[in-house]
Amino acid sequence: MVLFTGVRDYPSVDAPTVTVSTSYPGANSEVIISQITEPLEESINGVDGIQTLTSTSSDGRSTITAEFGLQTDLKQLQMTFVTECRALEKSSS
Repeated sequence: MVLFTGVRDYPSVDAPTVTVSTSYPGANSEVIISQITEPLEESINGVDGIQTLTSTSSDGRSTITAEFGLQTDLKQLQMTFVTECRALEKSSS
């Protein structure tokens, strides 16, 4: 006799994610979108392995979340994100 309990043999695993949060006090949402969110999205979107990229912008704040595949090298991913964000920061100075 075979009994199915509905329990999976595989553990629940969350995909690696990176969240970039920014703050620009006093800026309205249009400024946040055009000067922060969109340039960051363009830069981040070039990182290999992104499965989903979502963002929210509001007055004074921006949050971008990138989700990656389970096989992603997290240390390499972190270095890539730091490099991309610093390059963007220097180009906008």
